Amino acid sequence: MSIVLKKFRERLMKENGLAPKIANVRAKKMTKILDSDCTFKHSSNLDDFNEEISEKVREIILEEIEELKKEKNLDIKEITYILGYSKLKNVVDAIIDCENISYLISYEIYTRRENMSIEFFENIKKIDLFSQEGTIILTNENKEEIVRKYISIEDLENKCISSAYFDIIKGEDSIKLRNLLSDDEVVFTENDYQKLYLDQNICIK
Repeated sequence: MSIVLKKFRERLMKENGLAPKIANVRAKKMTKILDSDCTFKHSSNLDDFNEEISEKVREIILEEIEELKKEKNLDIKEITYILGYSKLKNVVDAIIDCENISYLISYEIYTRRENMSIEFFENIKKIDLFSQEGTIILTNENKEEIVRKYISIEDLENKCISSAYFDIIKGEDSIKLRNLLSDDEVVFTENDYQKLYLDQNICIK
């Protein structure tokens, strides 16, 4: 069990008052989302990801940003790149901050097939992005709200970083959680989702 999943279970007991057996059942439902072999890092310089992504991928990322800049006549103040990576694929989120609006271009790169998908989101909201549990709130083309979570916690016992990188997609009748780096998905009813208290931070401080 990863340290992220352990922290989630601990939070259910300490902050939400659940009995250990119930907390274990709820945590088990989140295994595919939180107990993943992945990590991520962020930088304002795409070259810092030279070991994880190829030159071709870097060129595509920069070309897309330049096209967006020209198309919308943007005055870009800052670009932050967040890279999540696993054995299956890499995800690069380019967060583009302008004067009164922020954009997100998300690139999913499958390492073995060497193919890529690109998604674009406008008017995103960032919350504690560079803390151990960062969040971006956005809306997809189906008008569904997506809460994207970036979690990274130091595992002192095993001397490593435990990470989770996933979307919470809020539809009309159900809520889907998608692990961005494994493509695993879990779907909950609204009632079952509320029992996980995911509108709070995953991990206690």
